[in-house]
Amino acid sequence: MALVFTFGIAHATAIMVGNRIGAGEKEQAYQYAGRSLGFTMLTGMFIGSQIWLWSRISSGFSKFRQR
Repeated sequence: MALVFTFGIAHATAIMVGNRIGAGEKEQAYQYAGRSLGFTMLTGMFIGSQIWLWSRISSGFSKFRQR
């Protein structure tokens, strides 16, 4: 589920960048791509940290702990 959001952003960015390139606005396409890259990286790090944190918390509720 965590990847669905970032894949959606990637597909939307591809469409937006493609539209800007088709319109001959390469500078705007670079801006869209850069913003999307930064946003997706931050979102990925946030989601990854949440998964890591919740896996640590939820493993404390289990009877089967690793030694």
